[in-house]
Amino acid sequence: METELEMKVVVATASCVVSGKDLTKAVQAAKKVVEKRSTLPVLQNVFVASSGGSLIISATNLEVGVLLHIPCVSSQFEFAITVPPEPLIAAAKSGRVEFTLIDETTLKVNGMILKGIEAGDFPPFPELPDNMRPIPDLADAIKHTAFAASKEYARPVLLGIQFDNGTAAATDGFTLATHPVHYSGDPLVILASGLAKFANIIGDDARLGYETHRGLAYITSGNMTLYCILITGRFPDWKSIVPKKTEHSATFDPDAMIAALQSVGAIAKESNNRVMFVQDDDSILLSAKDNDTGSATANVSITGDIAQIAFNFKYVIEYLKSIEGRVTIKMSNGRQAALFECGKSTCLIMPMFLG
Repeated sequence: METELEMKVVVATASCVVSGKDLTKAVQAAKKVVEKRSTLPVLQNVFVASSGGSLIISATNLEVGVLLHIPCVSSQFEFAITVPPEPLIAAAKSGRVEFTLIDETTLKVNGMILKGIEAGDFPPFPELPDNMRPIPDLADAIKHTAFAASKEYARPVLLGIQFDNGTAAATDGFTLATHPVHYSGDPLVILASGLAKFANIIGDDARLGYETHRGLAYITSGNMTLYCILITGRFPDWKSIVPKKTEHSATFDPDAMIAALQSVGAIAKESNNRVMFVQDDDSILLSAKDNDTGSATANVSITGDIAQIAFNFKYVIEYLKSIEGRVTIKMSNGRQAALFECGKSTCLIMPMFLG
């Protein structure tokens, strides 16, 4: 005897077939902003809709939203619903995924029957503004600055990346990262954590726009549309603290430095992440010491010279992981911030007390 649910499957007509590979990429991207513990149950789901020969996958946490279009292999009628993302990724492994809407809260995906939430409860995706403009190097700017943005809400403006007069900049008060970007509009500060989630998806076809009255920035690239909140407040005048002249300069291999810092980091973690940098002939001697745990040293070959200085080693590693190529460190003494440079990217890191 057919159950009520099985009878609904028989009469369902709204359907769509897509490639499993395309679906996997779209849902994994949308999952980046799905709130697993959201107080709004619908935000724990992804929005799924068939429209105009495409399958639309969307998600939001109200600070960041993403929408992706997947071409349908075949499509009959249009539908919309929200469902959990994990079953969609599982279904995509079959290579071919068929969606069939049973009713407003039930979706058949290949052999699975998923209970969802009505699409009408999902926050509508905003329309794009008229001021979208191409920013071909947007992804590079994000990758080279987002790590320096603050993770603390004490000063909200430091949670963002500032785009102003051809430069992207981010700082948490201890590090300052900058990178050139082809942006010349009004100064914007965009939530860094939201941009960083999608930096690897954004291509050189990226376009950026904004609506200050809604407090949103918009990015399009390929089949993806993204929005992030704009952050209001006075961004620090970072240009005034970047040293114009330095007395010491040295270049080194970033991979070798990362390995050495991770080696001494096991001890440094017990002493506020403090690592000493000292000139040792043609190398930098890294050292960390903790009265209870012990001590550790490592050497990194350099060309040039440095002043004795101490850093939070985690800040240095974060910058080095964001770049490719040899790095130059410039400084005047161990009491002032040191400037790290690689290609077009720069990072100013405040020193720790030498002791």
